[in-house]
Amino acid sequence: MDSVNKILASGTDPNWRNPDYHNVTALHIASRENNLAVVNALIVGLADIDSRDKYGQTPIMYATNHGHLNIVQTLIAANANLTISVNNKSSWEGYTVLHIAARDNKTEIAKLLLDAGSDNRKQDINGKTPEYLARKYKLTDLANMIDNYTYTTVHTAPTTNEPTTKPDINLILIITGVICGSAVFISVISYLVVRCVKARHARDKPEQPHVEVKEHITFVNEENIEMEHIYNIAD
Repeated sequence: MDSVNKILASGTDPNWRNPDYHNVTALHIASRENNLAVVNALIVGLADIDSRDKYGQTPIMYATNHGHLNIVQTLIAANANLTISVNNKSSWEGYTVLHIAARDNKTEIAKLLLDAGSDNRKQDINGKTPEYLARKYKLTDLANMIDNYTYTTVHTAPTTNEPTTKPDINLILIITGVICGSAVFISVISYLVVRCVKARHARDKPEQPHVEVKEHITFVNEENIEMEHIYNIAD
């Protein structure tokens, strides 16, 4: 954690996105990997609570999908927006975080979301509510809980929490991936290290753009297919 705090204190951008892995931020990764310490550090470091990956998924959706109740609690306390709909219509069909909890039988998380003001009548792009999804997957108790919940007000995110952008190369994703211990992310992070080194060489020694050192990085992508790439780093 000292490493994460030092990196954040140095002025790196906590909202940097990985263009080679669905435009996720460090907060997406920490939420998915159930690393509460990193989540808290990123929140304190002004990470965007509602940052979206390329599919429109937010960190609280990652935490809900993986059943991490403590992360969901923390993000709600940080005023995460519960009304956001996933914009990837080909898969999650405009789901809110409550739709995801209902679909995946995350009863405790669903109750937490409802208590925080999540709209139990919100429809996806096909007009389906969270209750409908629960009944579709024969989750009767969960469906009844959602249906019987008295909805009061929509939980909205603050409009004043503007992300702070810094110009330097961002290494927060590297630290987060190592701490979280995810094999997929660590291998993607190894790739990012090479990219960072290449960028720094290009910046510091632009007069020698053709002198290269080949680096081999082998990683497993999200479909568990082993892939090998060669990256050229300017000397």
